[in-house]
Amino acid sequence: MSVGQKLKHIRESKGISRRELAKKMGKDEVSFEQYLYKLESGKISNPGIELVESISKALGINPKALIEENTLEMIPAIPVLNVYVGAGNPTYPEEYVYVDDLVSTRHVSAVKVKGNSMEPIIREGEYVIVDTASKDIINGKIYVISDKDGGLLIRRIYKLENGLLRLLPENKLYQKQDISCEDVRIVGKAIKVVSPSRKI
Repeated sequence: MSVGQKLKHIRESKGISRRELAKKMGKDEVSFEQYLYKLESGKISNPGIELVESISKALGINPKALIEENTLEMIPAIPVLNVYVGAGNPTYPEEYVYVDDLVSTRHVSAVKVKGNSMEPIIREGEYVIVDTASKDIINGKIYVISDKDGGLLIRRIYKLENGLLRLLPENKLYQKQDISCEDVRIVGKAIKVVSPSRKI
């Protein structure tokens, strides 16, 4: 039985609706109710240990009641960022990457790479682990940045004069870009690449 199936069974046995559970957890009721529906219906296969613990606390149960044995769920779960952020209600991660050799996951997220602009060092379909606390640019390092609409881009970055940033792809088929610092937000510095085989 999956985490979502167990959650639905326990929640219903206690007579708690998804919206009531969201409220107990201090989450946005509309958005998180939808998240719980996706989890219970199997559209989200694994919510990560941190969220399991939060759900369990709200339900008044031991987290072990939800966690399947012999899985990687005890390994820290790193949320995969959505390509576009929520403009109204909050958005919640629906995909996680598991990496067991990181010191801390407190300020860490992941992005799934689409496209080949960073090949050969980062390939399409791989996951880039991002230190979201590292926003100060170090010339020549790789960062994930967000445009004004929330779209994500990964590039090697250099600071230029006059408030400009130079974005360099690794793939020679793509051209460099010089943009204003005001036009982007630094999400964080790339610290590790994870292959899809390490994802659950």
